[in-house]
Amino acid sequence: MFIQKILGKFSSKTKIDTHQLGAFEGVFLPSALTMFGAILFIRLGWIVGNVGLVSSILILIISFTITMITSLSLSATATNMKVKGGGIYYMISRSFGLEIGASIGLSIFLKLAVSITFCAFGFAESLCMLFPFLNPKIVTFSVITILFVFASFSMRWVIKTQILIFGLIFLGLFSLFFANPIPLGEAGVFTSQLSFWQAFAIFYPASCGIEVGAAMSSRLKDPKKALPLGTLGVALFGFVVYLLVAINFSLKVPPSILANNPLIATTLSILPPLVFVGIWAAVLSSAIGEIVAAPQILKTLANDRVLPKWIAKDFGSTKEPWIASIITYLISSSCVLIGGLNYIAPILAMFCLICYAVLNLATGMEAFLENPSWRPQFKVWFGLPLFGSLLCFSAMLMINAQAAFGAFVFVILVFLLMKKRKIMSHWDDITQGILLFFSRFSIYRLASLKPSHRSWRPNFLVLSQQPSQLLNSDLLEFTHAMTKGRGFLQIGSVVVSEKASLEMVARLKKVIADVLNKDHLQALVEVTSSQTQVTGFRKIMDSFGLGPLAPNTIVLEVPQDPQMLMDVCQMIKLASMQKRNVVLIRGHKKEKRYRNLQIWWDDQYKTTSELNVLFAHMLQKSSIWKKSNLYLKEIINNESERENKFKKYSTFFKESRFIIDLDLKIATTDEEMNRVFNLTAKNADFCFLSSRPILEEESLEEYSTYLKELFEKTKELPSCGFVTAYQELDLKQILTS
Repeated sequence: MFIQKILGKFSSKTKIDTHQLGAFEGVFLPSALTMFGAILFIRLGWIVGNVGLVSSILILIISFTITMITSLSLSATATNMKVKGGGIYYMISRSFGLEIGASIGLSIFLKLAVSITFCAFGFAESLCMLFPFLNPKIVTFSVITILFVFASFSMRWVIKTQILIFGLIFLGLFSLFFANPIPLGEAGVFTSQLSFWQAFAIFYPASCGIEVGAAMSSRLKDPKKALPLGTLGVALFGFVVYLLVAINFSLKVPPSILANNPLIATTLSILPPLVFVGIWAAVLSSAIGEIVAAPQILKTLANDRVLPKWIAKDFGSTKEPWIASIITYLISSSCVLIGGLNYIAPILAMFCLICYAVLNLATGMEAFLENPSWRPQFKVWFGLPLFGSLLCFSAMLMINAQAAFGAFVFVILVFLLMKKRKIMSHWDDITQGILLFFSRFSIYRLASLKPSHRSWRPNFLVLSQQPSQLLNSDLLEFTHAMTKGRGFLQIGSVVVSEKASLEMVARLKKVIADVLNKDHLQALVEVTSSQTQVTGFRKIMDSFGLGPLAPNTIVLEVPQDPQMLMDVCQMIKLASMQKRNVVLIRGHKKEKRYRNLQIWWDDQYKTTSELNVLFAHMLQKSSIWKKSNLYLKEIINNESERENKFKKYSTFFKESRFIIDLDLKIATTDEEMNRVFNLTAKNADFCFLSSRPILEEESLEEYSTYLKELFEKTKELPSCGFVTAYQELDLKQILTS
């Protein structure tokens, strides 16, 4: 029945729709023919001879365990989505996003392209043993060329030929099982130089192949059904075949002969020509399977705009991606220069392992997060794919740590290139789900802990009265410079209108967020509508923030219009009641140099002055202020105070480990103090000044009068921040810990 099925499939009268393939011819067959390649006949016995049967079986178990787990992951992922062209690349990119998907997609493509060379070398090695005068590299190149030409005629003939080759491989294998053992007396003395992990690296590509079947997903009639059946079936079938062949070699051939004669299968067989036919059928069929699969990966990458779109162009009535095929041919041909089977096998192993590792990781994370969108028909416990991923990464490091590092670098470089290109994908991935999971864990954990002064960060809420001018303002520059990588920046704005629609509010929010993203500014944006600015800002201050991530510092701009000062005072009053610090920023039109940062100490408001020191230190750590000098300045009444002040600040700087230049000025009268202050501060590029807190019994009119006087006194100064500390915070512990 089996032979009849094969002959029936191969019959010229039988038509195969290459876009309506089932599990057998679409997944199982190309995957199996990729597994049963050069290693089955040419290297398996050699590995058994070098490391022994027990170690060989352990290699088989580890290799096919990885393949089986990956098959389970592939099956779960395939039954959770509509799988289109690209197979494993398609699944990873739709799970982890285009950047990681592109990295792995290119790795899969390169693995398949190099595998073609690997198989061609296997053919050349066996042929050159029969005809020693042949050049292996020329034979390899010729084989690759002939196979590509053959595959370019028609996919239908490729599939029919694979079915026939599948039968020829097993005729060769059957001839081995019925062979007579080689007497032990013919064995010589042999000492193996091959380590376990070297043998694993050479064998491992033989256990791969499910990605070839997965790459045919666009040609399957029912991918959700065909992929699980085909991949799981071929993984189990492959393990059984390799296990039986390894045991057969061990029982019938002494180890020294196996280790010294890679083509011992031809001697062992009852019909040696059948073994050669089996070898050639195996390696050529593997190569054909990869020739078919590799362009499909490249085509999908091009359709996703990872590569130029013209690579995906189809030709002819069968719509074959000839341009992608030509690129695959050029890469495979170039790999002939690398060397023989033993050189190419470890490279293949790295590409296989990193692809399988990421697929398992993606499936494990999907199953672990349990997003509502994860509803696979084929379910798998999340720990199994994660274990498979760990197994892959561990195997990479054990085989060759340097090669593993090189594979990681390749993936990271492609990832960074894709991030830089900023290609917008048209699908969702699990990135947000992963971030939400860890955010949820972190927020709940933070909420359960007692506030730590040591870990304090400024979480700014910037309230902008003119959002259209916010994006180029000193307000945003100051807060972004301080929070970049060290705190949260949140921006609030108000649409003043009684009839503002939700669409208008959402549109303004999106405009601000898009410009922030374009300028690489990280911030959360909240826009609301209200009849007045004050009521809108009050609404934002009352509701914005989440638990321990609520803003602790309100940032406002010094109003240009004196009539708006009362609104600012109301915001300050609310901030004081909510125990939030306040910073009023006033920019300056002069050219910025980012060289001179000044802190003006005020003993009357010591807590605010200490907060200014902390703010100034954080501002100086930013990229635009990192070359600046930091000065602490204070006006004292007489020379006798200088020594005490100097000792006080020297101790403070030593305990706090700040590098700050101290500058003490002497002035006896208020007029002289103002003159010295203005004369000194005008040289600064930014000044931190202390403003007094609003008193509980003080009216808004009284406090606005104080602010008017303060702003008038400092109107000639450069950019500055008027800071008031309201948060209940042990700043001394932060500064000196």
